[in-house]
Amino acid sequence: METYPNGTNPVLVDVVELITEGELLEAQERSRRRGRPLRVKMGFDPTSPDLHFGHLVALRKLRAFQEWGAHVYALIGDFTARIGDPSGRKATRPRLSEEEVELNAKTYQEQLFRVLDPSKTHVVFNSSWLAPLSLERLLELASTVSVAKLLSRQDFHERLKSEEPLGFHELHYPLLQAYDSYALEADVELGGQDQIFNLLLGRDIQRALGQNPQVVMTLPLLEGLDGRLKMSKSFGNVIALNDPPKEMFGKIMALNDRLLMKYIRLLDPRPYAQLEAVLGRLESPSANPMEEKKGFALAMVSWIHGAEDAQGALRFFEERFQKKQVPDSLGEEVIAVDTPDVWLGDVLKKLGFVKSSSEFMRKVQEGAVRLERQKVSDPSLRLVPGEGSLVLELGRKMARVRLIPQKSTSLDATKQAPEKNGSRGH
Repeated sequence: METYPNGTNPVLVDVVELITEGELLEAQERSRRRGRPLRVKMGFDPTSPDLHFGHLVALRKLRAFQEWGAHVYALIGDFTARIGDPSGRKATRPRLSEEEVELNAKTYQEQLFRVLDPSKTHVVFNSSWLAPLSLERLLELASTVSVAKLLSRQDFHERLKSEEPLGFHELHYPLLQAYDSYALEADVELGGQDQIFNLLLGRDIQRALGQNPQVVMTLPLLEGLDGRLKMSKSFGNVIALNDPPKEMFGKIMALNDRLLMKYIRLLDPRPYAQLEAVLGRLESPSANPMEEKKGFALAMVSWIHGAEDAQGALRFFEERFQKKQVPDSLGEEVIAVDTPDVWLGDVLKKLGFVKSSSEFMRKVQEGAVRLERQKVSDPSLRLVPGEGSLVLELGRKMARVRLIPQKSTSLDATKQAPEKNGSRGH
């Protein structure tokens, strides 16, 4: 386990609240006497298929706990996801189906093990104990907390004050999350700083049901690509762990310079001494944020995807955005067209750049669509097959396309092998 020069334990670095450090040491000693590792719990709400850099803040802390000897209980909230976490919400979340939750939960496990040590990780699902929970047991659980306490939550209070709907089922979410801690006999629970109410309620429930209360540790929230709101799939401002290397690299390079130091401090996997030098350079009046951002992007993509993919993403970025070239590694898409010409919007839909005609029209109005590096201003533009390959761009997505005339019942596409060593850039 890497330690900082001043001897600080990485478990205790970059923590917003710790309740309390003394209890943490007591819990570790208690676990030693019991002959079992310290149990550190964190919940993951499978409301979307991707984990993102916001989750990485906590995943790195969980890994630090593992290197300290603890075991991590990665709790997939497959039961509570069907209620929906109301934290920070101004309106009731849409309820997910059991099939949606199950599909999303499956993708989490592979992503978790990119960071966590599988030998010290237990992936558990709270439907295991919440689904069979009897009404009698639920009422017993509910008797341990007052309605006034639940309504004191800031988001609940604000919704009532503004006369926004607050579902009775939403009041159960913090209660059931707290019961998860009891079911797992958690010694420690981690969460974002917006989760403090739920985490503290876990302490209350454990104490009321005869367990030692868990230690609570909250971590900073990471702003997303918009630079304002916390990173969340709901806000569309995420860098996902499943983003392809080039797309991940490009998103990092698009970060607001103002957030760079925070991202490096919370996420960068490079050794502490190296990070100290990077942060020192960024504080200098002669700082070069672009170069430091490239170093950070290279480190992150190497960590998530491997060094070879990271170097390819770096070359792609430099060719496309710094040298303003079409990258040599860009492959070619071949699309067969059975009409004399084809609408550009249909081509971009076929490439997966847009999902609908209305989205294409909106992107043209925003100036985000380019043909042969030139901005497209005519949303009705049609392309003629057989006139060689064309370079199409939408935002950070890029493709080299060859339209070929072919009799077919519908627009069809087949992928031709890349000219060199790569594929379509995103």
